[in-house]
Amino acid sequence: MCIVFYDIKEIIDVVVSYYKLFLVLKLYVVVVTT
Repeated sequence: MCIVFYDIKEIIDVVVSYYKLFLVLKLYVVVVTT
C-alpha cells in the first residue's frame, strides 16, 4: 500500500512538472507571436 501511494505521488510530481513546462512553453509562444 505504501509503495503504491509513493508511486502515485511520484506520478503526480511528474505530471505537475510537465504541466508547468507546458504552461511555460505556451507563455513563451504567446510572447514571441505578439
